[in-house]
Amino acid sequence: MTDTTKAPKTVQPIKLKSLAAGQAVTFPLTLQLKRLDGGLLELTLTMQAHGKRAWSAIKDKFYSDLRADAAARTAAEEGKDADAAELDETATLASRVGRSIENDARLVLQIARSWDLDDEFSAESLEELEDRFGGALGEIVTRYDRAIYQGQLGN
Repeated sequence: MTDTTKAPKTVQPIKLKSLAAGQAVTFPLTLQLKRLDGGLLELTLTMQAHGKRAWSAIKDKFYSDLRADAAARTAAEEGKDADAAELDETATLASRVGRSIENDARLVLQIARSWDLDDEFSAESLEELEDRFGGALGEIVTRYDRAIYQGQLGN
């Protein structure tokens, strides 16, 4: 009786250095942003490809800087004269939202290289994008996370 089951084919081991060969240095990330009139703005960014470790380190530094900034603001507020009745400009909603948008734009600039809009790709234009399309910068970071951590692009 002959054995009709075949042994699995052996695959040559791949050298780790060859895994990076052909890996994209940049990749496109396309978003569809809803306009207030219900229309859509399609935006394609060219993203810098970072490995999981590098992207995690960028995020760690970003959040560490945010915590340090918050701690410095808290320390400054605690050191103020208790009788000061003036509203501190840094405590207004508008200033906090502005700082948040600036921080998010700074993070996106670390992972995105350009976009397909006619507007210059800069911190200011990213801030304007977030101001007009609330949540856009967060969506860019979320989609980038999925691409880097899970290898998912698209929906």
